[in-house]
Amino acid sequence: MQLMTPRLMLRRPGMDDLSEFLSCRNHPAVLPWLGPAIDAQRAGELLARQTVLPLEQGSAWHMLAIVGRNDGRMLGEVGFFLSEDRAQADLGWMVHPDQQGQGIATEAGRALLTHLFDRLHLHRVTAACELDNRGSWHLMERLGMRREAMRVQSRRGLRGWVDEVGYALLASEWPGATALQDG
Repeated sequence: MQLMTPRLMLRRPGMDDLSEFLSCRNHPAVLPWLGPAIDAQRAGELLARQTVLPLEQGSAWHMLAIVGRNDGRMLGEVGFFLSEDRAQADLGWMVHPDQQGQGIATEAGRALLTHLFDRLHLHRVTAACELDNRGSWHLMERLGMRREAMRVQSRRGLRGWVDEVGYALLASEWPGATALQDG
């Protein structure tokens, strides 16, 4: 599967993405949000699982590499945990800090939402992040998601117990997007 936008291609990651994936995932600016660094073996196992995971499989995390169309480099990832009944998904994303502030996550997020609502016919998508992660919750708002929850000390992270915000969007609220092209 490939999703194309004017600047990006979203596709299944492969072993060729290992170095760029590790550079992003283990970047000092990313670690506070995602937890401890991972080694090349563990990252390779994660990427290998993603290459064979059916996109329609419920109860599974589905990762898509965000790749620049002009240079083919992996800039980050978007993904979703598809519910067992395949009616809902929980979203996540990570963009390399050197690439942030260029609208990459917004463009990739819109393409993913279009796919989830228009192609997989989901009823609802959710996302959550630490309250201090303003960039992430601002992205959720740019994508049209509404804040539904503020959970106090709900998750233990590297910085101890942290507050989280939860966002959601129903299929009936999604206006669709014109940025997605079949790929």
